[in-house]
Amino acid sequence: MSNHLIRQATVEDFDGVMNIGDVYFGLDYLRHVYHTIMDDPNATGYVYVIGEEIIGFTSIYRLDDGITFFVRASRIKSGFRGKGLYGKLLHYACEDHKNIESIQYEAMVVHGVTYESKRLNLENNHTQLVQKSVLNYHLKLERMKVPGQPLDAILETFDSAEMTSLFVDKKACEALFPSGRVITDWVPLRLLPSNVRYILTAGAIALASRNENTRVSLLTIGTPVPCQLGLRYCLDIFGNDGTVFQEHVIRHIEYIKNITDKNTMIVIMIVVDPCLASVVDKQLSDMDIPPYDFHPKSITVFEDSFK
Repeated sequence: MSNHLIRQATVEDFDGVMNIGDVYFGLDYLRHVYHTIMDDPNATGYVYVIGEEIIGFTSIYRLDDGITFFVRASRIKSGFRGKGLYGKLLHYACEDHKNIESIQYEAMVVHGVTYESKRLNLENNHTQLVQKSVLNYHLKLERMKVPGQPLDAILETFDSAEMTSLFVDKKACEALFPSGRVITDWVPLRLLPSNVRYILTAGAIALASRNENTRVSLLTIGTPVPCQLGLRYCLDIFGNDGTVFQEHVIRHIEYIKNITDKNTMIVIMIVVDPCLASVVDKQLSDMDIPPYDFHPKSITVFEDSFK
C-alpha cells in the first residue's frame, strides 16, 4: 500500500496540484491564484500525497485581521473521491490552526448539493449571514454590441483608499452590506481596511454610483480570472439601486474589452441580492447577453465559532 502524507503545500507543488484537474467545469480559478496563496502570509495551502502523487489540495485563509478561518479552493482528484480523504485533509488543516489564538470564527460559503445535504445542520448550528443569487451569462466580445448612448449616471472607480473610506460611512454600509460583510469572488470579509487587499485583488475593478444625497447607492466589483474556458468574470453587486445597473454593466464590459482578446470566451458570474436578481436578469437580456447554464444558482454564507 502506498504511503499517505498530508503536509503544507509549496511553490514546487504547483504542477502536481494542477494535475488534480479542473473541478469547476472550465471555470477553475486555482491556477491563477495558486502562487498568490503561497505568497500570502495569511494563507496556507495543504496537499494530500499518496506515494509520489498529489491527489488533494485545500487552502486556509486567516481573514479579518486573523480572527476568521476560511477554507478555499479545495479539491480531491477523480478516482480518490468518496473515500474520506478530503475529511482527513481538512482535519489536518484545522489541527494545524487550533493553537492560533487570534482565530475566533469559521466562515463558510455553501451552495447547491452541499447546501441541500447539510442545510438542517448548518441552520441549527451556524449563523446565516447572507444569501445571494448567482446569475451566469456568457459572451464573446467580437459579437457584443455595447449600447453607445452616453451614461446617465456618473460612475466612480474606487481604489483602496476610497474603499477604506467607504467603510467609515455607516449609513452607506448598512445599505450596501447589511450583513456586515463584503462577499467578493465568494470570499466573505468584514468591513476592515486590512481586507481591502482581498476585495481589490490584482486586476479587479470597483465602480460606485451615488444617490441624490451623494451617498454610494450601488457598488459593483469585477474580478477577472483566466480559466480553461477563457475568462471568468465575477461581478459582485452591493446595493439595490437597479436604475443605474446597466451603466455599471457597460463599464465592466468596456473594462473586459481592455484586458482580454476579442475572441476570448467570457463567463460573467453575477452575485446579487435576490430582490434585485430579476431586474439584473432583464437588463442583461435586454442587452442580448445570453445566460450560461452553470450551477450554483445561489450561495449562502454561514459563520460559527472556531472549535
